[in-house]
Amino acid sequence: MTIYSDTSCSVSGTKAAFQRATESYCQNFLRRFKKNLRNSIYIHLGVIGLLVSECVLFLIFMIRAPKTEYLAITLASILLTTFVYLILAFYLQSRKKEVFQLKKEIFIAHCRKILPKPELSASEYHLLIAGAAYRYAILLQNQEYHCYHYPKKIVSLKSMIQKISFLLHFKDIHMMKELMHLASIEEHVALIKQVPTDLEAHASLANSNIALSRVYKIPADQPIVLNRHLKFFEEKEEMFSSSVKRAIEEFKIMDYYAQSDPWVHAQLASCYHDLEMYDMEIKEYEIILELKPNDKEIMYRLGLLYFKQGKNSHGLQIYDTLKHLHFSRANDLIEYYDANIQDRYQLT
Repeated sequence: MTIYSDTSCSVSGTKAAFQRATESYCQNFLRRFKKNLRNSIYIHLGVIGLLVSECVLFLIFMIRAPKTEYLAITLASILLTTFVYLILAFYLQSRKKEVFQLKKEIFIAHCRKILPKPELSASEYHLLIAGAAYRYAILLQNQEYHCYHYPKKIVSLKSMIQKISFLLHFKDIHMMKELMHLASIEEHVALIKQVPTDLEAHASLANSNIALSRVYKIPADQPIVLNRHLKFFEEKEEMFSSSVKRAIEEFKIMDYYAQSDPWVHAQLASCYHDLEMYDMEIKEYEIILELKPNDKEIMYRLGLLYFKQGKNSHGLQIYDTLKHLHFSRANDLIEYYDANIQDRYQLT
């Protein structure tokens, strides 16, 4: 019994130490990553500055000293600089995903290095690595606005610099978030291959797929993203759907092994909602209501879905039940009686 207690304490201490170490490493990795993004822009600005200075010199020679050899030399330098810049820009852009992939692998390799595998089970090992990748992906959230420093005393510069940062680095930050979420998913898949019936692993993999799907979804609270990258997210629509469908499959596996768990059906309902499969969402809430027949919040949610999908007779039955149960939001529910009509005919 003592041996088990010591082992348990050792594993618990290992997890805590690893999480503290990765938290610090995530911050350092993020700083280096943003520095690399800035350096790439500085390279572009340097070459463009050189090109502008050459053009200015060409104009000066043409106005003040229009000698053929001077003009020829400056024109040749302009053409050479333009050619070199185009080659450089193409090279950096074509290798960007490869470079980011390498950064992801370096991050995961470092996490493996500081995590003592012999002290942990396969489940604990892979889940900790997946958790580290997930934490870094979350840390990247909204960092496209904060790649550059600015004088804090000059408040007027803040908005302008953040917009410039967003325009320059939105896709870079998005790509890195995507890769880190994929790294987390890869660890979950590696775990499931070792313990195929581990429900915790399937639940965690489903949540990782949901987290990845949110990367492909337009953030409603950021109008600048919607205005400038609508086409980008439209191109990602298929990837969004694929991620949610993978999450659904994992929840279905959990439902097979734990058929009476309302949480599983709630997660499935949420996934179907994201895919706008509202009939399937209704079915999941009906199952939840069978499992928790006295849950007024579930009744309210189901009634709301009924009204929105034009199933008013079902919605009215839910309303009547909630009214008899003296549910405080029953009157709010009946306000959605014409929700389907308003949506279909765009009435207000």
